[in-house]
Amino acid sequence: MLAFEELASNAVRHGRADSADPGRLRLWRAGDAIVCEVSDHGPGLADPARAGEAPPQVGASGGRGLYIVRQVVASLEIASRPGGATVTAAVAIPEPGEPVA
Repeated sequence: MLAFEELASNAVRHGRADSADPGRLRLWRAGDAIVCEVSDHGPGLADPARAGEAPPQVGASGGRGLYIVRQVVASLEIASRPGGATVTAAVAIPEPGEPVA
């Protein structure tokens, strides 16, 4: 849930999603994973393939969202364009009795 909340928060904070021009959040089950897709209409990301790979600098006021997401998801895809971005993340569903990571 943390990863999905971070993606939604990023869409509002950086993707300019609001009540007049909302972003889109979709959740579904795909086999043994829960998939979350968040789209927005913001400026996009300069380097989507590397976004969130490095930890944020100590004292930075932002830059943690995608870094946190990358730490907890099984897969992450970022499609960026000048009119917005779509981020798709999958989190594995643990087997019954298996501890949740």
